Amino acid sequence: MAVAAVTYRRIEVPDSLRGVVEHVWVLHQPGGPGETEVLLPDGRGLVLLTAGAAGLLVDPLTGERRPEEPELRGPWTHALVRTQTGPGVRLGLQLHPLGPARLRGGRPIADRALPLADVVGPVAGDASRLLAAGAEDDAAHLLLDALARQPIERSADLDRLDDVVARVDQERGLVRPIDLAGFAGVQLAEVHRWCVALLGMAPAAYLSAVRFSSYVRERVGAGPVRLEAAVAALRWFMDPAYPPREVERFTGLAPADLRRLVERLGRPMR
Repeated sequence: MAVAAVTYRRIEVPDSLRGVVEHVWVLHQPGGPGETEVLLPDGRGLVLLTAGAAGLLVDPLTGERRPEEPELRGPWTHALVRTQTGPGVRLGLQLHPLGPARLRGGRPIADRALPLADVVGPVAGDASRLLAAGAEDDAAHLLLDALARQPIERSADLDRLDDVVARVDQERGLVRPIDLAGFAGVQLAEVHRWCVALLGMAPAAYLSAVRFSSYVRERVGAGPVRLEAAVAALRWFMDPAYPPREVERFTGLAPADLRRLVERLGRPMR
């Protein structure tokens, strides 16, 4: 099924949220037949508001399903599938890779989410009501203001890792952990410590997620990723003649893991 076009609304981020929130987007999805998209593991978390029909999130590897709700979502280490069966709107504050840790006293939340009310209190409900009433910019500003009032974690380790994740973005994940250590001028063990403590995952897992996302994104373009388009992009590397090292280098997945993911993505998600 076709996925509705996404409309990005660029809203100025307060200086106090630099390194926490990168930008704001709004996505309207019309009614009609259900829509299915792949949520890419791009190394970033998300502050999410929803209004209208709720989406359903499906983990293609475990089969776990849960309704999409207003939440602070940490970065995922693998793709998720989202289905939408009716008209709805989502407002997302895309976070910097270190945004969740900076909002939570240095504690990451990889591969999980927290109710948004646990982060911003009753503002979550107020912003949701504004979004439901069509006041998207007002809802975004209310959330930005609420986040700006939160204590933002600042530390030398966060600053050093900030430079490292910027390098990962620049290289689209096509770099080795040992190269990141050389770039930062530290031992590999130090980069590993930073990533586990502040991203919630080892350097190899973070790089794998970014490579996967970058590879798919380059082939499907901007906006929501249709399930069919993601599967078509990944099947390119499923030829047995393709060198396994190149499969992992460009997709972030070993050949067996790639086949398993494509097989699971191809199953009915509803």
